[in-house]
Amino acid sequence: MTQEVLNILKNLDIPIEKCYGQGYDGTSVMSGAYNGVNFASKVLQKKNIDLSESVTVLEQVEKNLTELRSSYE
Repeated sequence: MTQEVLNILKNLDIPIEKCYGQGYDGTSVMSGAYNGVNFASKVLQKKNIDLSESVTVLEQVEKNLTELRSSYE
């Protein structure tokens, strides 16, 4: 799924650094608690972005979020 989103953005000439997310799951209160999310944001907004690095980071963030969410179930 991550790769598809990145492909769509690339095909539409939408720079990833102009993309921002908005969520309502309480993650904003975890600022600093999970450095992977903060790190992913910084990587995705670099001027000279390496797309494969971004995909790797996004996949790791997705894995971490899945593990985090399942720990609350």
